[in-house]
Amino acid sequence: MSLTATTRHSRRLLLATRPTALRRGLSSFHAQRSPANDHTTTSESATNTLSRNLSSLFQGSPTPAPVDPRFEIIDSNHGSLVLARLPPYSQLYAQVGQTLGQSPRAHARTCPRGAAAVAALRPLLGRHAFIQEISTDSHPAEVLLAPKHAGDVVVLGMDGTRDYYVRRGRLLAQTKFLAVSTWHGIGAAFGALAFDRVSGRGSAVINTFGGLHRLVLREGDEYWVDPRYVVAWSSTLDVAP
Repeated sequence: MSLTATTRHSRRLLLATRPTALRRGLSSFHAQRSPANDHTTTSESATNTLSRNLSSLFQGSPTPAPVDPRFEIIDSNHGSLVLARLPPYSQLYAQVGQTLGQSPRAHARTCPRGAAAVAALRPLLGRHAFIQEISTDSHPAEVLLAPKHAGDVVVLGMDGTRDYYVRRGRLLAQTKFLAVSTWHGIGAAFGALAFDRVSGRGSAVINTFGGLHRLVLREGDEYWVDPRYVVAWSSTLDVAP
């Protein structure tokens, strides 16, 4: 798998220290050119921008504009936990069975991913049919999430200018305004169905076996990697098998 950067702005790829798939060989990643004002923001800045943009929709309403939860990674010698702090009137989605604990003000329910017919077909693609929805009303709350895989955890802050492709089963949690869809990529040889496309504004929490290494490509860079170790990459990278 080869990666090439053709823009002066950095493009990111997350690699695991342990293989995440069975396929061997190297593939190519190549960064696309984007507008000059393209930039990377933190999760917090993306959240604040979203809140300002939505504030006008809630003027005159008793319910304030929603604010995305904030995620804090709690490290230990045996793995990591994720503490999600939910402001009033906020919402997040997490994998079913990954909630270790929560404050009484957090409301949790299990719901299907999409329409019933779509949710029923998801297991055929190796996806979960259900997801856990956690929300708050007029009071803040906290939720403690336990990652399924004993390894590193990273929070991706997304401002809507780029999407991320994430290996299936590695997305631990996401905020409300992120959409997840199955990636129709470069063919079965690469294992396109093994990745989901995450788009929108908000934060995505990714977890994998072992450690995570963030690889940054700049203009003119090209990198060859073993796809078995690829966990996620930004949509501004071109991929070649």
